[in-house]
Amino acid sequence: MVSGRVRAQESEERALVEKYPVPNPRVAWRTLGEEVIIIRPDDSVLYALNPTGSFIWQHATGQHTLEQIVTALCQEFDTEADNAAAEATDFVRSLCEQGLLQVTEHPQESKPDG
Repeated sequence: MVSGRVRAQESEERALVEKYPVPNPRVAWRTLGEEVIIIRPDDSVLYALNPTGSFIWQHATGQHTLEQIVTALCQEFDTEADNAAAEATDFVRSLCEQGLLQVTEHPQESKPDG
């Protein structure tokens, strides 16, 4: 039998995959090789993401849902959707808790270059 807590967590995960992750505008970040390096503005903590995390970060533009990002991730890294979705959800949730990412209900408008 599935407990209420497990159902609530599954519901939260489904809700998160339907949202649009976007970097916190105060965060500084750069791509170095295949890694993304992020600096949290409040305390200058440095984060170095592995290739999978870097892929998610680079696609978290506010124009793609987490579900769309996971689909692209599965194609890029040849991995199973269920496992990738669970890990990507945990990763995005963690980045949100650290103040590095935000999630929105609606897609963000693309910003013109320049």
